[in-house]
Amino acid sequence: MKQLLFALLLFPILSYSNDSSLGSRGGNVFPVFQRYDIRMEREVIRIKMKRDSCYVSCKFWFKNESKANCLLLIGFPDYLQDPGEITKPLKRFTCKIAGKETKVDHLKSVTTLDSDTTTRWYDSWYCWDTQFKPSETVLIENTYTGEWSRSVGGTFFFDYLIGTARTWKGSIGSGKVVFDFSDLASKLFLDNNCSADTVFPKGMHRKIYNDSIVYSYNDYFPEWGESLRVGLWSFWQPPFETTDPDNYPFKHIALKRSNEDLGMMRNEIYARHGYVFRNKELQNYFEKQSWYRRDDEFTIDKLNNYEVLFIDFLKKLEPENK
Repeated sequence: MKQLLFALLLFPILSYSNDSSLGSRGGNVFPVFQRYDIRMEREVIRIKMKRDSCYVSCKFWFKNESKANCLLLIGFPDYLQDPGEITKPLKRFTCKIAGKETKVDHLKSVTTLDSDTTTRWYDSWYCWDTQFKPSETVLIENTYTGEWSRSVGGTFFFDYLIGTARTWKGSIGSGKVVFDFSDLASKLFLDNNCSADTVFPKGMHRKIYNDSIVYSYNDYFPEWGESLRVGLWSFWQPPFETTDPDNYPFKHIALKRSNEDLGMMRNEIYARHGYVFRNKELQNYFEKQSWYRRDDEFTIDKLNNYEVLFIDFLKKLEPENK
């Protein structure tokens, strides 16, 4: 497979503030040498969010709307090496075409244009060849593990870059992106800055559930650089070196929560470790959660130091809300 050439100018760069530590950045696959006769009919993305990383499973259905055979080199960007914006490499990247494992080359990107400021910092790419027969629909599946991004405000966030779908013909026929945080936290820990009510473009919809956020869209034409994000207040690990949640900027946001919500957040941290509640109403509630695993031998030592600090932080907020 040949090295990538200047045609990689197609890929956009997102902009983030300087107070963030960027993790991995995944997104749509796209044709390295653009072909306008292949359309993305459908995509289904599932992002399983864990304490240490996020596992991403992607399914893309592409249709060759021409009457000619087409051999396409398809690329997936690995990580960004812009001196002011460095992202983390993806891990355990895989590819299947029509259900069969496919050889993937990890290539260095090469640009021949000195004026290129769009893709010159993408140091490596995952690439593979895909054959499209006339009028054929081909399923491409990718999986990878990505690292969280972090903000000094105590938020862990993860992005799915949908904007590169513009490299295919026309709009995305239909799609769904599921951010599943059921193993990590409930919606009580959602960062409102990442999940606030938003007026979405025509064709894009979002539903917030107790353990996930689902974006769905039909006949959708994304903007360059458009990204879907979910952020969670990190109670399980400090975002940087600090271990003092009292100093977190989200304190003023938390004060807008009811004492009932703050109390449930505290109890959820215990419940994530299997704590058995004396309060029957609380116990019944958590036993109905798919993630809850009762631990009759629970002790406070099951919590890490930061979880203890976070619980104390929430306790201090409750009197201020009265």
